[in-house]
Amino acid sequence: MSTITRAGQLRHDRRPTQGRSAAPAKSMFGFLTPQTKDSSDPLQNAKSAAAWLRQLPALDVIGRQQNVIQALDAMRKTQRIIDLNRIAGIEFVDAALGADRRQLIKQYIENADNSPKLADRIWQALWEMSQAFMLSYQTALEAAAAQAENSRWRAALPLLFVRLVHFYGTDAKLRVFKYERWIPAKWLELHQTYLRACEMQCDRQSVALPAAGSAAQPWSAEQEYLYVLLVHQLNTGNLSPTEIDWASSQLRAWSRRLSLEQIPKSVEGFFVDMVGREGMVRRTGNDRGSMLRYLDTTPLADGMERRRDDRPGSSGGDQSAASRRSAQDTARHVAIAASGAATRSTLRCRSVSARAHRACAHLPGPLREGARGSNRGELFGYRTD
Repeated sequence: MSTITRAGQLRHDRRPTQGRSAAPAKSMFGFLTPQTKDSSDPLQNAKSAAAWLRQLPALDVIGRQQNVIQALDAMRKTQRIIDLNRIAGIEFVDAALGADRRQLIKQYIENADNSPKLADRIWQALWEMSQAFMLSYQTALEAAAAQAENSRWRAALPLLFVRLVHFYGTDAKLRVFKYERWIPAKWLELHQTYLRACEMQCDRQSVALPAAGSAAQPWSAEQEYLYVLLVHQLNTGNLSPTEIDWASSQLRAWSRRLSLEQIPKSVEGFFVDMVGREGMVRRTGNDRGSMLRYLDTTPLADGMERRRDDRPGSSGGDQSAASRRSAQDTARHVAIAASGAATRSTLRCRSVSARAHRACAHLPGPLREGARGSNRGELFGYRTD
């Protein structure tokens, strides 16, 4: 600050005026300095997302999830512009939290029986996270689809479809844990998303999250869609969370080997109505329509039957007979749930026979002979048509 002395001389005083701070001046002219990042908007790009994630508590997994949910919700509610950099930020956070989601699933399973309140809290955190990513990817997909004529935006579409359908699968698995079923509107949403991917020729392009690393397994929208359809088949009401988790991992691996067809190649399997309000339906022979797609699950059912002893904890010499039977029953349930009408008869011969034989051995003589002469599958509640 400059002042005039009594002698008429000009004196430069560099000290700030008493009662004033340099901060207001800095904030006043702050717009002249380019702003590199906004702490209230951590999802501007992958770099800002990475820096923000490093500041979150590393050991509080649920706390990290809540912070990410809030950031995703704030992004949508403030209607921030969705550009390719922001999409990269969302995808980076998605990849970074993959390990957290797996850890929470493990903790949910471990506490489902002994600590149901804690398990419910973990389930809620997982569900809220899946909804937040689902809504964010829907928003990003709309932005990308509106500019699909641009090659850079079009290149982003396949991964957006894949990750959106992936979180439909996460929601489905969480519902199955609690034996809940989707409402018809949810099925309609899923089918419309997959149809849109088909229309934009993005349904069979295999992609992976860039931040997941070079070893990440690429997935297509069709493969993720098939997994969603298959995991709902586990909602039989008699599988534990541990068994559902193992079975869903088997279905996820097998869904990569299946494909939907416009023309059925076999009389077995399922069909899906692309404009319907339900999931897979077993074929009856009367299923026809231009909007139907067909899925032959015979390879899956046969593979599950062969691998029924692969369930974690089912091998080893010290494993009890009861545990081994439980492991076999889990795979058997999955095989039957994922099998088509004609395949069920084959599975009945393979899978039910052993259990029926054990049960018959405990019956009185006349009943035992009668049971042996009857259809064991029907005797023990399995349809064989």
